[in-house]
Amino acid sequence: MSGIETLRPTELVFVRHGESEANIVYQTAKERGGGYSEEFRKKPNSEMELTQRGIEQAMAAGKWIRKNINGGVFAQYYVSSFKRAMHTAGYLQLPEAETKGVWKVRDYIREQAYGYFDNLTTKEQKEKYPEIMARKDVDGVYWARLGGNQWQILYSEQRLELYKLCTVRFQEKTQLLWLTETSSGL
Repeated sequence: MSGIETLRPTELVFVRHGESEANIVYQTAKERGGGYSEEFRKKPNSEMELTQRGIEQAMAAGKWIRKNINGGVFAQYYVSSFKRAMHTAGYLQLPEAETKGVWKVRDYIREQAYGYFDNLTTKEQKEKYPEIMARKDVDGVYWARLGGNQWQILYSEQRLELYKLCTVRFQEKTQLLWLTETSSGL
């Protein structure tokens, strides 16, 4: 070795995106037992925006991170390709991420793709695709929605990428930030 000790990352910080408009629509439909508006159904899951509360959550999380974790400075910053995650990243207001534009957008961090099931209630999924839904309990983590992906595959991709990150050697103690979705598998 060249005399410089190399280290593995010492901290990996996970942050979930702030509340999104989809969170509100899903919760409201669940509480009222209704469906979703046509406007909502036409919007891709990846394009869901943060609510005002989600923005406030992201800003509060950023404030906490800056106060408690190395002043909010990380060696590397990773974010999901979904709009709500990228906006959360901006609202964290982390010093180097803002000035150096260092966020690395990674599609494998995103949540599971729901395909044709996207923006359908569970009741609608069962009515429209009964054969596919019947396989859900049988197939477990290997089950995939029509046009979607298996949870297990997404989880495996993320585990592999995390393994790679955690085996990379750095020349100093390192913190990594991973901003992700709720159902991303981790």
